[in-house]
Amino acid sequence: MVNFILGEAGSGKSSEIIEKIREYSESKKKIFVIVPEQFTFEYERKMYLKLGSAVSNSINVLSFTRL
Repeated sequence: MVNFILGEAGSGKSSEIIEKIREYSESKKKIFVIVPEQFTFEYERKMYLKLGSAVSNSINVLSFTRL
């Protein structure tokens, strides 16, 4: 399933993504998050800090070049 979350800066896109990832992680499925190349490390770190190590292991943060 592909979900696009669009909106202006400060509209809660990141919070929405984190909540959806938390919901999907309960189903024990692999999760792929595609971000711009310069944000891959930053987003991996954000997922680890917000969701913990157990959930962040099931998340793959990729850029289009790494995909």
